[in-house]
Amino acid sequence: MNRRTPGAYLLLLILCVVALFPIYWMVKTSLTPEGSVYRTPPSVLIQSGDLELGRYQRIWHESPVGRWLLNTMLVGIVTSLLCILVSVPAAYALSRFRFRWGIVAGYSLLVTRMMPLTLLIIPMYMIFARVGLLNKLFSIIIADLAYILPFSVWILKGFFDGIPAAVDESAEIDGCSTLRILHSIILPLSLPGIGAAVLYSFVRVWSEFLFVSTFMTSPENFTVTVGAQLYAGSLRVSWGDIMAVTTLGSLPMVALFLYLEKYFVSGLAAGAVKE
Repeated sequence: MNRRTPGAYLLLLILCVVALFPIYWMVKTSLTPEGSVYRTPPSVLIQSGDLELGRYQRIWHESPVGRWLLNTMLVGIVTSLLCILVSVPAAYALSRFRFRWGIVAGYSLLVTRMMPLTLLIIPMYMIFARVGLLNKLFSIIIADLAYILPFSVWILKGFFDGIPAAVDESAEIDGCSTLRILHSIILPLSLPGIGAAVLYSFVRVWSEFLFVSTFMTSPENFTVTVGAQLYAGSLRVSWGDIMAVTTLGSLPMVALFLYLEKYFVSGLAAGAVKE
């Protein structure tokens, strides 16, 4: 039995502080008056006399933060659902069926995931401009889905590979079809992997900046990440307002991660240990 030494606990504490300090600083800056943000030397602790609690209320009424949150939530939910609907059967086929060029198809998906966004943005923009999808949320959904889908397929494929093929064979002996096996047997056993794919998709959509800033022209159609940069002007950068918008945009993602964290960890670890 291994016993963790005080040094190990100290190292974990330091790592936690390093990981959480940017979040703390974001919240602190959002509560600090604009004149105190640039104070030197900066105060690490929140000063009770410097709290500006009215900033959130002012931002909520002055800017379409609620609309940005709604847009981000809509794009994230629709993209995640479509991603699961497509990636589950694709990953199951790559995991269970042995067909010609199957390995090539699987690695081709992985190669597309390695392509940089800057290489894809111009062709996507030209296509969306021709079909009239610019400045519409559906274009963001298509772009995010195209970029997220390959990695989600490989997450689920690794999880399906960890489920013994004997489970499928036993169900086939009992007369179950392939779709019935996938729906009634494999999917309930794959909830951690599906949760990991959903969380990855949602986090990726929630933090996406390049697609939205390129395809959207109206501020009302922005997401939270792009809307926050409107407070960074050419002559003045309102860091307190930026951090307040960012904090509001982070709350739904933090809640979702806390709920799906156990699925995310076990789903990503699937396939790491082979029988």
